[in-house]
Amino acid sequence: MSILAGEHKVMLSMLHEIEKDLDSIKGGTLNANTHDRITTLVGFLQTHFTKEEQVVFPILSRYLGIDRAVVDAVSAEHERITTDFVQLSKPPSAQFEKIQKTIRMLKSHISKEDNVLFWLAEIKIPPHLYGILVKQMSSLETGQTLIPK
Repeated sequence: MSILAGEHKVMLSMLHEIEKDLDSIKGGTLNANTHDRITTLVGFLQTHFTKEEQVVFPILSRYLGIDRAVVDAVSAEHERITTDFVQLSKPPSAQFEKIQKTIRMLKSHISKEDNVLFWLAEIKIPPHLYGILVKQMSSLETGQTLIPK
C-alpha cells in the first residue's frame, strides 16, 4: 500500500501546482501550463487507478466481508474523477468552479483511500501476497500482464 500512498503524494503535489494556477483560470481561459498539468495528472490517475482496480481491489475484495462496499464506492469515484479531469483538459476553457470541485473531490478520494481502504488492505490481505501485488503493479507500468483472472 505504500507504493499507492506514495503515488497519492505525487498527485497531491500535482494538484497543488494546478491550484496555484487557479487565479489565471478565473478569467475563463485554461493557460497552456495548467492544461499540461491537468493532462499529465489524467495520465497519472489512469495508471494509478488501473493498479488499484486490477491488482489491489480484486485481492482485497476476496478478504472483505460487508466492507466490500468500500471498494465499490472507491471504484465509482475513480470513474467520476477521471471523467471530470479529462473534461477539464479539453478546450475551449475550463470553468474555475469545476476545477475547484474536481480538485476537492480527488483530495477527498485520496484521504478515503489512505485512511480507510489502505488500512483495510493492510489488515485483511495476507502479508505473503504483498510481493505479488508489487509485481503485478509493476507489470502494469511495463505493459506486461501477470494478473490472473
